[in-house]
Amino acid sequence: MTIEEAEGYIALNLFQDAWVALDALPELQQTGSEVLRLRILCMIGLRAWSQGEAIALMLAQGNEQDREIAAAFFHEGAVWHAAHTGLALARHWISAAIEARPEQRILMLQDHRFPEGLVRG
Repeated sequence: MTIEEAEGYIALNLFQDAWVALDALPELQQTGSEVLRLRILCMIGLRAWSQGEAIALMLAQGNEQDREIAAAFFHEGAVWHAAHTGLALARHWISAAIEARPEQRILMLQDHRFPEGLVRG
């Protein structure tokens, strides 16, 4: 398997297949930023919030591309938590998204999936 195959599966929303493709990569590639970013995209698609949080926190300390993926993960997790587990946890994830990438606040303010007033300008 290759990274390109995993990216193809992700493009087709076949997140479990992408995960398997990433697992099949050589062990040395498993901890690289590119693979971790792809894993986060899989976790967004699979709604694997608890499994992805540690990886997203790590990526939030990386380069702009890493921070953007981490912020997207936290953003989507916040939307999910707002709808399913409550606003306190959603606020925590909103903060994590903004901490990873301050520009994410603008995207979240424009996201109509959030209850009104949850994301503050």
